[in-house]
Parts: sequence; C-alpha cells; structure tokens
Amino acid sequence: LVYYKEQGNASQKGWSNYYAGRVYEEAGKLFESGLYFLKAAEYAGEIPDPLLGMMANYYLGELHDKQYAFDKSLEAYKTSYAIYGQTSGEKYTGTLLHAIGSEFGINGNRDSAYFYLEKALELTRERNDSVEIAAIYNDIGLYLREDSQYPKAKYYFQQSLSFDNDNSRMITRKITLAEIHAYLNEPDSALFLLDETPQALCASFPSRGALGIMVQSVRKGGLVKLYAMPKAPLLAGAVAAGDWGVIHSFVIFPTMVVFCINFIHCSGFVCCSEKTTGVY
Repeated sequence: LVYYKEQGNASQKGWSNYYAGRVYEEAGKLFESGLYFLKAAEYAGEIPDPLLGMMANYYLGELHDKQYAFDKSLEAYKTSYAIYGQTSGEKYTGTLLHAIGSEFGINGNRDSAYFYLEKALELTRERNDSVEIAAIYNDIGLYLREDSQYPKAKYYFQQSLSFDNDNSRMITRKITLAEIHAYLNEPDSALFLLDETPQALCASFPSRGALGIMVQSVRKGGLVKLYAMPKAPLLAGAVAAGDWGVIHSFVIFPTMVVFCINFIHCSGFVCCSEKTTGVY
C-alpha cells in the first residue's frame, strides 16, 4: 500500500486501497476499513473504473450494515448497482439486487423489497447459484413472516432449505420455519424441525452442545409443567376432562415453540437477512 501510494498510478492506488479496506474489515477495524473503501471509490471515479467503484461501494454498504446505519447502507448498495450498470457484466447483478431488496426490507419498505428480491431470484436462478438462491428465498420468507403472511413465508423457507444444506444457515431457517408452522397450527411439522435442531447445533457448533441438550429437554420434559398451567376456563375444563387435543393446540404447543425459539435466539441464533456470496 505504501509503495503504490508513492509510486503507483491511479488504478493501482485505487485497488490497493480497496484491498486494504477488505483486510481491515476482516480484522474488525470498521472505521479504518471505511476510509479505505471511500478512497478506493474516489479513485474509481477519477480513473474511471466501474468495477472498482461497484466493489468499493458494495463493501461500504456492508460496513454500514454492521454499524446498523441501514439508510446509508441502502444508498451504498444502490450506488454500487448504478455503477455496475455502466459495465457489460452480469455476474454480480443478482447479488446487488439482493442486497438492495434486503435493505429495503430492513428499512420497512416491503413493496420495494419484494420487487428487488424477486428480480434477484430470477437472475440468480439463471446462474444456478444454489447458495444465493437459498439466501434470497430466506430473505423473502423473512419479510413475509414479519408481515404475518405465514402460508407464503412457509413456502419460501421450505424452498430456502431445499437449495442449501449448510448446517449453520439451516439452523436459523429451521427454527423460523418451526415458528411459522406454530402460527399455522401445524404442530407435527414444527416439532419435527425442532427435533432436528439440537443435532444441527452440535454438528455446526460443538461448543454449544449444551444448547442442543437444553432444547431437547424443553421439547420433551417441558410439557409436564405446562400441562398444569391452563390460561382460560376453556382450557381448565379441557384439563379436567383430559382433552389433551385442546390443551396441546392452545397452550402447550405454542408456548413450547415460542420458548424454544426465544431461548435459541437469546443464544445467538437469529434469523436475519442473508448476503452470502458478496462480490469479489
């Protein structure tokens, strides 16, 4: 970097600043990383070099995401997409549309989110990028769930799981899908997914094996305490009559699923927007 700063041309200076930004980002030094990306974007405009400008602005968007500056992140992604449009390349179009759509979703602009994410999904299917396809399905499903459109959300999460079998990503998707099944009063499907969660936790995060054991114990033994906690006269009557179907549907199952999901979320497994492949 020092050499190119003194001896390099504008292109070499621009790319060296970009790569310095990537190194500092990986090291967790976000402020320094942002300065290098800004400098790289500045050189990209002077050269001009649309590819460098696209990449520098994309990673500026990532930095803003990590700092919860979502408005700035959206603008950076939109700038990256606009600059990339100056090239004849198509490799990153789906990724950039995915980033913009996800950011609109985070900012609460659902119509724009669905529009950009569906466009991204169409392009990514053409490239047959299964990991990116799964991530886009995840994001659409996530916003549909937040909008209480549970049947549609279920479809998108099921599609997401079918395209990517990475344990670390499947955990959060399965937990969220279990929650959706709970809202749709589909207990067998939800419990099936929760049964799989401890094994996935142990496989992906061996140090969190105790978390898997806890979830399994809640799944099995936690029912005993919940049986004795009717929440309404109807449920009290159901307990007296031994009508376990009513109890299961209205108290035990939703409470158990919510408890498991909240416990897992508090342990760091939270379903969120996914930008998997990025640009490189």
